[in-house]
Amino acid sequence: DRVRVRQIAEIINSGIQPVQNLSILQAVGGERKLSWGHDAIHKGFVAIEELLKNNDGKFCFGNSVTIADICLVPQVYNALRFKVDMSLFPTIARINSAWRSCQSSKKLILQFNLTHQRI
Repeated sequence: DRVRVRQIAEIINSGIQPVQNLSILQAVGGERKLSWGHDAIHKGFVAIEELLKNNDGKFCFGNSVTIADICLVPQVYNALRFKVDMSLFPTIARINSAWRSCQSSKKLILQFNLTHQRI
């Protein structure tokens, strides 16, 4: 599972998120910014949804928070910002909903940081 956790984190860290950096979006400019961001997120989410399709846990890998969850949840916020249809990604949407409904998500991040010092 460690490899798959890293795989999801890297799809976001190197494939989706950099395209949304302010300097990149400014260089793309104008009307193209929305489609540029949308396309990068959509493509990445297709790959992530496929990796998560057999997951029945609360989070990306079971019921424990991993770096994959910590990377994924903010990216869902960006997906909504760039008008990605989240109904196409039911597993990602379910994980995001579970994270958002968790009263102690900040505590989960702290727990993750304390127990997973090395990657």
